[in-house]
Amino acid sequence: MTELLGLTQRPVAVGFFAEPPTGLHRWAGGRVAAGCQFWRHVQAGHAFYTVLTDHLNCTVGCEVLGWALPEPRRLELERTADFMARRRYMLPVEVAATPRLRGSPGCVAYAPADDPRFDPDVVLLALAPRQAMVARAAVVRCGAGDAGMPTVGGPACGVLAEVGNRGRAALSLGCMGSRTLADLSPDHQYVALLGPVWPRFAAALPEVVAAHRSVESFYLLRAELFAEGCACCPR
Repeated sequence: MTELLGLTQRPVAVGFFAEPPTGLHRWAGGRVAAGCQFWRHVQAGHAFYTVLTDHLNCTVGCEVLGWALPEPRRLELERTADFMARRRYMLPVEVAATPRLRGSPGCVAYAPADDPRFDPDVVLLALAPRQAMVARAAVVRCGAGDAGMPTVGGPACGVLAEVGNRGRAALSLGCMGSRTLADLSPDHQYVALLGPVWPRFAAALPEVVAAHRSVESFYLLRAELFAEGCACCPR
């Protein structure tokens, strides 16, 4: 997977559970400013589960994950939404359209997708545009999503709820939170797909990558022909 897609960050497996998965320890890394920061720790190779109190500093993320906030945090969420609306960062219609996970998990588990330690509900990949192009084709090839893959705006964690609710792969362009706090680079975005189809996606990749390389060679040859003034090509 890493070599085929040229990944620079490990895919993140995410699971929504009533009880913590067996053998997985609770997050012990201290407070975080946003839930997407957990993804960064998974990309570094760590596996753990979190509960509501681990996410409370990110009220927007709690809302996305379907958690009922205690009253002081609910007021903070309202103030945050109002701040973003006044700054024209997110319009009210965008806030209303933000995906929210159906149900309320007892905990959220995180692990590298190549060593998940639990059955993930969603797998998240941070990809450059070329990688995302190939991943989208593999998603369609294995039946994990549609050719017109939906795009989710901010917050970035909304893509977890989008995929978890609808059962189809989706693209997230990220948000300022994920780019500031989760180290999502300016030239990357997220692609997320259902955890149960992850093996099918991985199995579809070799053929898809080979096809893209073949077509790339075709276009490179055409570029050479046109650069040389190919006589058979009309001007």
